[in-house]
Amino acid sequence: MRYLENKKRQAHINAFLRFFTLISAFITFSAFGKNNFALFLNEFRWQLLLALAVVLVYTAFRRFYGYMITFFILLTINFFAVSSIATFHSPFQNGTKVFFAGKQDDTLRLFDFITADSPDIAFVSKVDSLPRQSEIPSQYNFLHASDEDNSGFVLSRFNVEQSGRVNIGHAYAEFVKTNGDANEIMYVAVDFSKLSFTQIKDCLNNLSTFVAEQDNPVVIFGDFNMVAWSAPLSTFILKNNLVVKNGLWDNLRNLVIPQHYYILAYEKSDVFGTIMLNSLNSFPIFTRF
Repeated sequence: MRYLENKKRQAHINAFLRFFTLISAFITFSAFGKNNFALFLNEFRWQLLLALAVVLVYTAFRRFYGYMITFFILLTINFFAVSSIATFHSPFQNGTKVFFAGKQDDTLRLFDFITADSPDIAFVSKVDSLPRQSEIPSQYNFLHASDEDNSGFVLSRFNVEQSGRVNIGHAYAEFVKTNGDANEIMYVAVDFSKLSFTQIKDCLNNLSTFVAEQDNPVVIFGDFNMVAWSAPLSTFILKNNLVVKNGLWDNLRNLVIPQHYYILAYEKSDVFGTIMLNSLNSFPIFTRF
C-alpha cells in the first residue's frame, strides 16, 4: 500500500513539473514578441523568475537533474531579460525625495500624508476638485498648469524656475525645473495608468523629444503602466541615457504585482520616492519606490 501511495505521489510531482516546464518555457520565449499579448506575458518575468528559483532549488534537492538543468536555463534567460534594464535594489536611501499619487478624492488626507512624508517634489495626477489655498502645506510651492478642475498638480520645496505640462499624445506630462541643488534639474511626472501598451509607446516617443530638448539633468517618475524591461520603456530609457533608480526589492508589492512605478534619472542622480496607495501607506515597505 505504501508503495502505491509513493508511486501516485511521484506521478503527481512529475505531472506538476512537466506542466510548470511547459508554462514557464511558453512565457519565457513568447514574451520576446512585439504584440500586446507578448507584452502582457513580459509583465510577469520577475514573478516567473522567482517561481523558477524556488522550483530549481526543489529539483536540485530531489536530484531531478533533467528538470534542474531546464529550470536553470529558463531562470538564466529571464534573469538577463529583467536585469538588462531593471535593478534589484536601489543603492540610494537619501537625496531628493519625490512623491507620486494617482487620482485622489480626499485632499485633506492627501496633504496630511505629504506633510508626514516630507517629499521635495510631489505629483498628484488627478483630484476631484482643486484644494483651497489654506489646505496646501506652507512649505511648498503649488503648481497647477491646467484650467481643468480635476487635473493634477505639483508641489515643490525647491525654488521653481519653470513649470507646466507638455502634451505627449495620449496624456500630459507635468514638469518642474528647479534650482534647489547645485544644478538646475527638470522633474517630469507621468501617469500612464489608463493607457494601452500602444498608447504608452506613442507617449514615450513624444516624451523622448521633450527630454532631448533639455539642457539640464532630467528626473522622470510616476506610473508607467508597464515594466522597465518591456521593449517600449527599455528603448526609452536607453535612448535618453537614463537608469532605473528604484529596485524590484524596494517594494514588496513587486513580488506579486508587476512593477509599474519608476524613477528614471541619470546615473549619478541621488533620488528616491514614495507612492500613495489606498490601503498600504502605513507599511513603508509597500510604498517606497
